[in-house]
Amino acid sequence: MSRHRVAQVCCGLLIAFAIGCGEPITAEPAVSLTRLAPLQRTGEVSIDTSPAGEPLDLGDLVYATGLGVKAGSELTYDVSKRAGRFEAWVGIDPKLSVKRSGRFRVHADGDLVFDSGVIDQTDKRGSSQNPTRPIRVVVPLAGVKKLRLTFQCEDDKDKTGLCGGWGDAKFVPASAPEYKIGAYKGKTLAATPPMGWNSWCRYGTGINEELIKKVADAMVATGMRDAGYVYVGLDDGWQAAGAKFDDKGYPLWDARKFPSGMKALGDYIHAKGLKFGIYSRAGWVKGHEKQFAVRYAEWGVDLVKYDFSNKAQQKATLDAIRAAGRDVVFSVCEWGRERPWLWAPGFNAEMWRTTYDVKDKWTSKYDNNGGIGVLRSAHQNEALGPFVGPGRWNDMDMLQIGVDGYDYGHNRKKSGFDITDDEERFQMTLWSVLASPLLAANDVTKMNGHTKSVLLNKQVIAINQDPLGVPGWRIRKMDKIEVWKRPLKNGDIAVAFVNLDDKPRTIDATWAQLNVSGARSVTDLWKKRGLGKHDKLLKFEAIPSHGVVFVRLAK
Repeated sequence: MSRHRVAQVCCGLLIAFAIGCGEPITAEPAVSLTRLAPLQRTGEVSIDTSPAGEPLDLGDLVYATGLGVKAGSELTYDVSKRAGRFEAWVGIDPKLSVKRSGRFRVHADGDLVFDSGVIDQTDKRGSSQNPTRPIRVVVPLAGVKKLRLTFQCEDDKDKTGLCGGWGDAKFVPASAPEYKIGAYKGKTLAATPPMGWNSWCRYGTGINEELIKKVADAMVATGMRDAGYVYVGLDDGWQAAGAKFDDKGYPLWDARKFPSGMKALGDYIHAKGLKFGIYSRAGWVKGHEKQFAVRYAEWGVDLVKYDFSNKAQQKATLDAIRAAGRDVVFSVCEWGRERPWLWAPGFNAEMWRTTYDVKDKWTSKYDNNGGIGVLRSAHQNEALGPFVGPGRWNDMDMLQIGVDGYDYGHNRKKSGFDITDDEERFQMTLWSVLASPLLAANDVTKMNGHTKSVLLNKQVIAINQDPLGVPGWRIRKMDKIEVWKRPLKNGDIAVAFVNLDDKPRTIDATWAQLNVSGARSVTDLWKKRGLGKHDKLLKFEAIPSHGVVFVRLAK
């Protein structure tokens, strides 16, 4: 099976949490739009390929089935006898539509029910950029007679040359499950997303033994450890200058910064009930994989973040670590360039970065190596949900909560950015909805009340750590407003109402959109208060700009 087909097999299952895993769920079959003749059609439309006859690539994900379209296309379908839902993934071809922008909309009997907003696409697999990934479409069909799908150009270039698609577009029966849970073979070292702290954002290479011990002490004193943040991660800056080795090829640490040595530091961290994380990369390790792995085991390392490395280098290092005999969580870090969600699970890695570095800012136009905002990271990860589950996680990078504008880099200058309190709650919410590892990056020795209230919210953390392991997705998208849903282990669901606008907005969601029935007890997770029982609609008024309401619906 080709890599493209593997990608589509997973995406076609919507939430199938392992490649080739689990038993198929018996349900009434969905009907692909590729098998149906529309009532009306305008513009150029192709079946299972792009309009140019290429694989249906919508931005890092290639779909085996779906409709390729050019800007200006419209498709209308008779859904009067359908009672389930319409599902698809929409995106712009990153190869055929470089540096272009477009917009997808869905109308139900004339009412706008889905609006992707403007999608900007960049060069496919560019040297410093990742393509914009697809957006999920979910539209309930009960009571709807006609469904109209449109794709339009949103830039000033040739409006008919823009290529996009409706990937895995289908009508799904009401009886069909929303997701499938798979199981990975072998030992699971991270049944839920890892939680901890990493030194890079706040300290860069300016770390030392005294600082890390103070951090470990603060992780205990502030309640971070007891809330689940157990990994204390040393990023770049621990190694000897030039990443030097001894005469047998074993790595050396900076003895001036860490006079007691790595094993002593690991022992200190472990004595606090915490776990020891460390950073490395191919430029240091290549050719010394076995020696590094042996030292990691001797030092008591519990997590390795492996950076600046391609697929082959990642595998070689992970194989050496596994052979060394110590249980070590392995974090692949190559920024999503080689689609690690396709191969890292097969390597038995527990987590992999999916984007370039996330910085302390709201958003960015593209996913590039200059760093991206928290909003873009969330949007880039929705389409990757089908590739993860208990033991394997999409890593959306570090939490910027309480980072206070510090930028990545060695001089530690302030970036000029600093996300607001509402934007910090947004990041914690979406990292929990999407089941990302939670790696704090702030100065934990000096946390104000707001930072603590966000990082230590036990009800929000419980969503992130839910053992079902199903990442959430958008069940409503109307340009500047979004509603995200995550199913939970006991039949509860978590729902996030997100305002992307620059002014307060009212946002609602019906039970049909949430795909639930019956009365539910609703709890506001950020305000920590019950909202009573509801059975038809949830509506929240005046959600602030870039704000979020996060609720749990209990059965």
